Amino acid sequence: MRSPADDDRSLPKRALATGLVAVVLCGLLLPAASAQDDVDVLEELKEEKTDILEQSEETIELIDVATASVDEVTQALDELTAIVRVQEGRLEDAERTVQSALDAVDDAEVRRADVMLEMEAIRVHIADLAVSSFTGERAIDGDDMTELALSEDPGEAARFRHLLQLQTGSLADGLDRLRSLEVEADLLIAVQESAAEDAADGLVVVEARAAELEAARSRQSVLVLAAETQLEARLAEAAFLEERDLELATAIRDQQHSINQRIAAVAQTNGVEIPPPVDLEDIVVLTFLEEFESEFIIEVHADIAEETHALFSEAFEAGLDLAGWGYRPIQRQIELRAAHCGGSEYDIWHKPVFECAPPTARPGFSKHEQGRAIDFTWGGASISTQNNPGFAWLAQHAPKYGFVNLESEPWHWSITEEQ
Repeated sequence: MRSPADDDRSLPKRALATGLVAVVLCGLLLPAASAQDDVDVLEELKEEKTDILEQSEETIELIDVATASVDEVTQALDELTAIVRVQEGRLEDAERTVQSALDAVDDAEVRRADVMLEMEAIRVHIADLAVSSFTGERAIDGDDMTELALSEDPGEAARFRHLLQLQTGSLADGLDRLRSLEVEADLLIAVQESAAEDAADGLVVVEARAAELEAARSRQSVLVLAAETQLEARLAEAAFLEERDLELATAIRDQQHSINQRIAAVAQTNGVEIPPPVDLEDIVVLTFLEEFESEFIIEVHADIAEETHALFSEAFEAGLDLAGWGYRPIQRQIELRAAHCGGSEYDIWHKPVFECAPPTARPGFSKHEQGRAIDFTWGGASISTQNNPGFAWLAQHAPKYGFVNLESEPWHWSITEEQ
């Protein structure tokens, strides 16, 4: 098994290890180009899946924001609804004012028409009185005023004088009524003109209130549309990412399965029957960004996910800089055997574990391949000795989560003492 500290070794040694890995992979996974292509494709798929995961997390945050925006819009819409109701009330008031003014115009017009008719009737009556009074051609009671005036009968003469007085009185009353009607007619004209002006002014107010109401309703529509559009876009994006994540997960599983089959065939050729590889659906990705603002990520088997999360959470809560690596695929174990044990097929499949430097499990038999082991770092460096404060902390706290240490490797902890 390779220590995380090996990443800090010299460049020539890393170059040698890389060369050995290439040789081993070429020898084990024939044809060589196809084998390396399979591994490259797998890494690309994993990288894309990681990107999709990050995008999904960002989209979830955006959906939260969009939902919050919808809530804010809902509140704003409530306020706008109240404004709309006020505007509707003001518009109704303005319309009632205009209608009252128009009714006043109509009433004044009707009354003025009546007055003009009455004035015309009085004028005709006055003219008739004047003619009958001074010419005697027509009496108001139908008698011939001329005959009465010329009559020698004292009674008839007295009757003439009485009728003349009545005619004169009626004439004066008619003239007074006519002057009163003329004044009323002038007032009605003024009332009509004033009401017409009020109606015209009211129409302006009505138009303004209608525009304000339309603007408020327009703001309602814009807000609703904006909120719905934003939320729908975020939900659509989330659905796409979820679908793409599932596609990538399937592609990764299929690619890893293909590689595992080829490795198993090579192992069988070398007389080694490797255990079935772990189902990738059982590998869990643990993140701590939301809880501890840490970008640390580790993959482990679902069986120890809860314990692993609790262990790291306790360390982070205590302010400790603990990190590490968990699951690694079988082809990575082959690379480590090539680097630590040698590049021949014997070295890969048969050399005893402790003849490797550092000790490294054979492909298919490492707890890391099952996601049930962790190589820990402390302060960014491998826990290479038992004097490391990270080892002391783990020795005190890891056992309660089911982890035990491989004595020869201070950094390596698993659910059993096996590698």
